[in-house]
Amino acid sequence: MSDDVIPVVYIFHGEDEFAIAQLISEKEKEMGDPAIASMNISRLDGRNLSLDELYTTAAAIPFLGDRRMVVVNDLINTIDTPELQEKLIKYLENLPPTTRLVLVENTSLLPKKDHKTDKQKSHWLVAWAEQAPKIAYAKNFPILESHALAERIKQQAIQAGGSITDEAAGLLADLCGENPRMAHQEILKLLIYVNYKRPIDADDVRDITPDASVLEKFALANALRERNVREALRVVCKELENTEPYMLVASIAYQFRTLLCARDGLDRGGDIRSLAREMKISEGYARHLFQQAQRFSSGELEDIYRRLLKVDEAIKTSQMDGDVALQYFISDFARE
Repeated sequence: MSDDVIPVVYIFHGEDEFAIAQLISEKEKEMGDPAIASMNISRLDGRNLSLDELYTTAAAIPFLGDRRMVVVNDLINTIDTPELQEKLIKYLENLPPTTRLVLVENTSLLPKKDHKTDKQKSHWLVAWAEQAPKIAYAKNFPILESHALAERIKQQAIQAGGSITDEAAGLLADLCGENPRMAHQEILKLLIYVNYKRPIDADDVRDITPDASVLEKFALANALRERNVREALRVVCKELENTEPYMLVASIAYQFRTLLCARDGLDRGGDIRSLAREMKISEGYARHLFQQAQRFSSGELEDIYRRLLKVDEAIKTSQMDGDVALQYFISDFARE
C-alpha cells in the first residue's frame, strides 16, 4: 500500500487474530477525539448481515467527524454466489471516501490450489482488491513460526519501553507456541518483573513464564472440565481486566480449537512429534496440548466450541453484554 493512498476498504485475513485486533485498535486511534470517534465506529457480525444493511451502515455520513469506520467480522463465507459477490464488489466500489470499511476473516484467503486445473486460484475478494489498489487493501496475518514470533516479541518489548535478549525472546516464543496474545501478556509481565531497568533475559523467562503460563493457559479448560464455576469465573474476570470481551472469546475459542486438533491427533493414533509438525508448534507446547486433550472427549470439546461460537455471536450482535455473556456461558455449562 502506497503511503499516499488511503483505502476505503481493508481486508484483514488470517489466523493471527491478535495482530489483526492490534491493527484495528491502531486505526481506531487514528479516528481522533475518542468521544467523537466512538459515534463513528460500528462493529457488525457478517454472519447475520445483509449486503443492503452493510452498505447503508458503511455509506452513512460521519457524525461531527471526517471519517466513519465500520468493522465487519465473518462476512465473506456468506457471500457464496457469483451474484452476491458481484453485488458486494459494486457496493465496495461505491463507498464514499469518508468510509473505512474493515472486513475481518480469521482464516486465510491466500490462493488455493484448484484440483481441477492443478493451478493456484486466488480468492475472488483478494483478487478484486489487487485490481483496485486505490480503494482497497488486503493483508494476510498468518500465525508466526517460532523465529518470526521471537522477532515480534523483541519489537513489542521495545514498544512497551523495555528490551529482551535474543535468547529470552526465542525461549518465550517457544513456550507460547501459536498464541501471540499470551506472548504479549508475558512480555508485559516480565518487564514489570525486571522493573524496566534491564533487558529481560532467559533466566527471567524460566523463573516467571513456564509454570505460570502453562497453568494459566489451561486454567479455564480445567475449570470447565471439572464444572468449577468459581475458578472458571476467576480466570475470565482476571483476563477481562486487560482484554475486551470479544477478543477474550476469540482467544478462548482458539484454545479449544487447538485442543480439538490435539484430540483428533490422539484419536488417529498420533504422537507429540507429529502434532508439533502438523500444527507448526514446539514439541513442548504439543506435549501440554496432548496432556490436556486426554482429559476431554471429542464430543465435550466440540460442545464447548459450539457454545463459544454462540457467545461470540451474542456479543457481536449486541444481544448481550460481553461480560455477562461470558459469565452466562460458564454458569450454564457448569450446571449441566
